[in-house]
Amino acid sequence: MPVDISDYIDVKQRALELGCNVPTELAILPRNFDVAKSKDELVHQNPVPTIRVLWRKAGLSETRIEKQGDRFPYIKEKEFGGWLGPIIFVGSSLLKQNPGAVSLALEVISTHLAGWYAVISGEQKVKLDIVVEQAERGGYKRIEYEGDVEGLKELPPMAIKLGGG
Repeated sequence: MPVDISDYIDVKQRALELGCNVPTELAILPRNFDVAKSKDELVHQNPVPTIRVLWRKAGLSETRIEKQGDRFPYIKEKEFGGWLGPIIFVGSSLLKQNPGAVSLALEVISTHLAGWYAVISGEQKVKLDIVVEQAERGGYKRIEYEGDVEGLKELPPMAIKLGGG
């Protein structure tokens, strides 16, 4: 499975630097969260509104990093040639209290994409990143996935293990 795992920046500190809400459980980070020079530069991937609706319908709550009244623009990157998802943040408290929420969050995305790809011919490529807060070790890990829709099912156990759950 095409997965890369690497260290990631301190999400809490970065959110504070940018003047954003600090994510605590499940959140969607802007695509350029780690490199933006200011909050005004932050952008979300195009599928973010759809994912938020899917999560709400599934009973999942999200900690939005956008403060009340803030709106980050959406971009669609054309060079990828498949579905390019956002960066999903998973907080250590969520992993301890409700690790099943991680599976559910990715399952609703996977189910949506399977339906979407059923009507579109061609290669079914998906790219999605997950940032996991590590409870015991401290720090954050990034899981970068690029592959088919089926491979998304392998990500929740990785996230739970990385988070110390």
